[in-house]
Amino acid sequence: MPLNDKLNQLEKLSFGTARLITGHNQLSRAKKAGVTASQLRSIFDDLKGMNDDTINGFIDIGDQLVNGDINIPSTAFCTPDETSTNKG
Repeated sequence: MPLNDKLNQLEKLSFGTARLITGHNQLSRAKKAGVTASQLRSIFDDLKGMNDDTINGFIDIGDQLVNGDINIPSTAFCTPDETSTNKG
């Protein structure tokens, strides 16, 4: 991959991570303040079309990740399972 493409990809990933963290922070704070998922949809246009379970699930999983209750190792999908019988 050319260097310019790699730099564009890095920029996109960095901004995506920042949007994820900022979005979760805003939604989590709103939920803790008593704002409902329905109210969040009316405040944030990007949430239109998402149901309450989807919004609340994102907030809940994000909270658990931030609090350290969930730990998803970065190597989870990097190394093939050597004990697998499906080698194809």
